[in-house]
Amino acid sequence: MLRNEDLANRRLVAITASTLTLAVLALAALPLLPDAWARPGSPLLQSAAILGSLLLLAGFWAAMGKRFGRRGKRGFGLHVMLSCTGLVLVTAHSTGSFLHFPALLLATLAALVVLGLWARLAGARRLAGRFARKPRAFAVPDAATRAQLRALIDRKTALLADLEPGADEAQFSLQPRHWRRRPGRALAYWRLADAEARLTGAGTLADRWRLVHQLLAWGFVLGLAIHVIISLFFAGWVAEGREVYWWHVTAWG
Repeated sequence: MLRNEDLANRRLVAITASTLTLAVLALAALPLLPDAWARPGSPLLQSAAILGSLLLLAGFWAAMGKRFGRRGKRGFGLHVMLSCTGLVLVTAHSTGSFLHFPALLLATLAALVVLGLWARLAGARRLAGRFARKPRAFAVPDAATRAQLRALIDRKTALLADLEPGADEAQFSLQPRHWRRRPGRALAYWRLADAEARLTGAGTLADRWRLVHQLLAWGFVLGLAIHVIISLFFAGWVAEGREVYWWHVTAWG
């Protein structure tokens, strides 16, 4: 059972290594199955795809938990466990055939794993080192930078009193309800936070891994939706004149 504590880096690496090992073993075991069951759209592997996709979507939702006021550490743990389990299942569904559109989805998943690990292991240390050694960072900022930071934080604190009374500016992050209820204030706060990040050096491209990670995740969700719709409703087009042997709704195309 996941507790409300942070997922240690060592455990994260172990989970990721186990996931990759299980994915390889799943692919290696497919030739042991009867041919009718080892095809991507067989009842077994299509079921694996459905369950895996649901787990990946649940992992995506868990990662957004902090944006809806839930505990970030628990959400991250769920994100890792659900996503890794889903990854094994959809990899088995692929049967190791890295062709056409599904290969792009798997490549996106691989990029998400690699980027997530880099950010947690190397990226965090890199950012911490930057704040520790740069004169303009929090450690020993010059007088002008300190004055600018103080002004930005004061303005953020004033805005926060309207957005989320009683919230701690140092730990606060915008949530969808803030954008829905006070879009003007939320936009102003986001701009101040972005200016603060650029001023401290946290806003460089190398340190915006979260944005890249999120864009990849949204791209995967969109691609998954396209893959499901095409496979279920345009099965004839996918089959390209061959047998439509998987469960589908219509065989258009």
